[in-house]
Amino acid sequence: MDQIVLPAWLENDKVLIISSEREDVYKDSQVIQFPPDAEDKIVVKDLLYCLVGGTGRYMKPDKTGKYVISCRMKLSNQDSVEQVLRVCDDFALIHQYSEGHFAFENGRITHAICAALRTVTSEYIQMIAKLEAYKGLTLPILAANLEAPGQLLRVLALLITELEKQRGCQALSIINTYLSSFRGSQQIRKLIHFIFESASVPLLSFVEKWIYNGEIDDPFHEFFIEVNDKISPTFCGIDYESKFWDERFRLVKERLPNGVFLSKNAVDKILTAGKSISVLTICGLKMQKPPKLTLQSLQRETVLDNAQIDASIKLIDSLRGKYQLMKYINMFHNVLLCARGDWLSKFLKVAAPTMSQPKDHIHIPGLNTTLKMSLPDGTFDIFYTVIENELVFDQVQRFHNASILNPTGHGAPKTKLYSLATSWEYLNVYSKLEWPLSLVFNSTVLRKYQLLFRTILMWRRLEKKFVKLWHQCHSIREIEKIRYAIQLFITAYIGFISTLVIHPQWSRFKENVTKFKSLDQLFKMHEEALDASIKGFFLIDQQLVKKMTTIGYICFQFIDETEKWSKSVQSELIDVQEKLQLAQPLFMLYEAFEKSVRSLINELNNMANREANDIYSDFVNWININDFYFHNIVY
Repeated sequence: MDQIVLPAWLENDKVLIISSEREDVYKDSQVIQFPPDAEDKIVVKDLLYCLVGGTGRYMKPDKTGKYVISCRMKLSNQDSVEQVLRVCDDFALIHQYSEGHFAFENGRITHAICAALRTVTSEYIQMIAKLEAYKGLTLPILAANLEAPGQLLRVLALLITELEKQRGCQALSIINTYLSSFRGSQQIRKLIHFIFESASVPLLSFVEKWIYNGEIDDPFHEFFIEVNDKISPTFCGIDYESKFWDERFRLVKERLPNGVFLSKNAVDKILTAGKSISVLTICGLKMQKPPKLTLQSLQRETVLDNAQIDASIKLIDSLRGKYQLMKYINMFHNVLLCARGDWLSKFLKVAAPTMSQPKDHIHIPGLNTTLKMSLPDGTFDIFYTVIENELVFDQVQRFHNASILNPTGHGAPKTKLYSLATSWEYLNVYSKLEWPLSLVFNSTVLRKYQLLFRTILMWRRLEKKFVKLWHQCHSIREIEKIRYAIQLFITAYIGFISTLVIHPQWSRFKENVTKFKSLDQLFKMHEEALDASIKGFFLIDQQLVKKMTTIGYICFQFIDETEKWSKSVQSELIDVQEKLQLAQPLFMLYEAFEKSVRSLINELNNMANREANDIYSDFVNWININDFYFHNIVY
């Protein structure tokens, strides 16, 4: 078989089918040397080449790309030629932009702009072809017929100059601003509007796929919403759900349109609608075929209102119905906030043998079995136990010590409770939920629940221990009195946080669950209930945290010293006076306790006056309702 050989002219890509050099009978002559009729024909012929982006013999682009006259001609023709060359310059600029930016790598919006410009330049070239076919064409006729197209090309050239380094919605914003401020002919205005509408088609496609399917189809990074790839289970771990709603999809400031053709309010609606749909699509819900958007409907925002409301209601209804949101809200309320305190009482009793071990020796599977035995029905598979490495008050201190540069709060001061803490003080309860409930009960929300639960657990255990101390203290009235005084504070605090903090907050929250119309409203109300509860537990203000920690530490010390004292006075030979003498450490602890509670009450009164918040004054009235221990406190 003969070998196929490509011809040399096909192998050499520098060989052009049509030569860039034109053969011309007047090649080396100055135009001014010819008769007027001949000069006119030569000039017109050259200009016709230049008007469609070519290079003439006597008019050609210089190094800057501007067309210039490269020969001498009659002054009577020169003005008209220069007028036509300005049209050539504008067309060349438009043509160069539309061809040079037409590739999709420059973005779909830029591609659409170039396609619209190609339509304009195509009609312009057809007009030039008609002029060229006119046998009686002269320079004055050519210049006169180019006056209107020249104005159009001038406007487009100025627009292209501003678009040169812009893309995406920024380019659309420039065209819209140009359109809004243009006060020229109606024909040119229609042309700019045509380009704007054509360029808006990719944006409408971006918005359609986002608000109706929860998809971002933006390979060239033009859309003003992007997916934050760092917000993923791989990078975020357990914090993925807590960051998903606010950070997974974000607005890109550099790509946002100006507020003229698409307002900030519209952009926010687009973002919210798409986020809601994206959650539903992750849940496996199939979206219907979206309706077609128009620029006018997008600007009126009615379609965005409908899309946002529909998406939000679909998501909320799905959470309420299919995923039984209220059931899980009740679970967290009953378990972690101990609304049904009977389970915690049972757990404290049943888990006591296991929790008597050092925290590093506790058998977690066995502890989880004990937890399941104690939990209310229907919550067995949701909650499980973990032994932490720090106490609840240290978690609170880390929370207060956290900052942008130190998000974990590393370096926060440690409490004194470690020396007296048992395994119970390290106990924590976690939950495991599937998507999308894990969005509502994410890691950030769970940490707040855990702060509340561990605080309740600590004070409930203190209450139980002080009740047991009665058997050791009841024989001596003075010691029993101080034991009862401390127990009264503990019981009052537990009753206060249950009755005046948790109950009203969660009653209000549950009542509003049926009224929520968006996930943002649900998140906001949930966070407000948790934050208000943390504040009501006195865990927000650092001074209050320190004072409550000190009181808790004194309570643990009192238990420890009472047990030591009880062992030291077991002999029948020791009389009451000797027992009282040996109980001096207990009286000293009570003095410290009384001083700390006074300090707490004074601080609460000051904060109540500063913040005009009833929660602080309510607690003062609650613990001092019978004026039992603080007769000399000045309110």
